[in-house]
Amino acid sequence: MNKKQSPYMLEAAGNYVRAAQILWRQPNMGKVAVVNAAIGIEIMLKSFIAVPVDNHRKGSAGEQYELKQRVHGLHELYKTVDSELAKKLKFTCHEEWFNKYDLVFLKDRYPYEINSNAGYTQTLIDVSLDMFRTMINWYKESGNPDPWVVEYPNVAGGGL
Repeated sequence: MNKKQSPYMLEAAGNYVRAAQILWRQPNMGKVAVVNAAIGIEIMLKSFIAVPVDNHRKGSAGEQYELKQRVHGLHELYKTVDSELAKKLKFTCHEEWFNKYDLVFLKDRYPYEINSNAGYTQTLIDVSLDMFRTMINWYKESGNPDPWVVEYPNVAGGGL
């Protein structure tokens, strides 16, 4: 298993990506969908700087992680990913969107606040889905033994 992999975080990110897709198709839920996609992207990017917590869950399917830094900006998180790995996972093609939608999670989770963006697009949903698919394929190709990774796409809810 690659030391940069945090399978339980990828699973959690996949849940947010799935929620974003479902919400996008519902009336008046577009902004909530985009925020969910941003959370999914944030979790995927944070998974590269996560460190497993040394507790009874370490090494299990429900492994817990800690982060030494509290960052929500997509661009700043993207920059923490090793540049060669970012190229391999094709994150570099999303850098423009990480910049443009850098603080969507912070700005748009409360649509009634003054800093909230007035509009939204499906772009982050598409980016989150692309990132998730690339990452799950990388996990599988590298032989990650996590049961959820091994069983994907035959998991609850199916594949994305």
